[in-house]
Amino acid sequence: MRDCCEPGTYGCYVTAFICECCNHPVVVDECLRAEIEWLHRQGIRTIGCCCGHGKWSGYIQVLQDDCERMEQMGYVRQEPEGDIGQWCFGPKSERPQAKEAE
Repeated sequence: MRDCCEPGTYGCYVTAFICECCNHPVVVDECLRAEIEWLHRQGIRTIGCCCGHGKWSGYIQVLQDDCERMEQMGYVRQEPEGDIGQWCFGPKSERPQAKEAE
């Protein structure tokens, strides 16, 4: 897998789909694109995601109403880290792995 861009640079962002509500593009880290597109097709409403850029654990954040369905699909709930908020799950996509602290 290629190295990911630096966090906060948005150099790895790609459009996953166009929001039906507001007609705006939903952009995600490239390595999560297929998974976010798939979740969207399953009716899961994502509200944030990040692959972790090889430095942190990745997450997919969904609306609270979709948490039970995420768990039924085998996703594991994560405790919020920092300011990422609630209702987060670990992605299943292959993505840059967080580097061990030295």
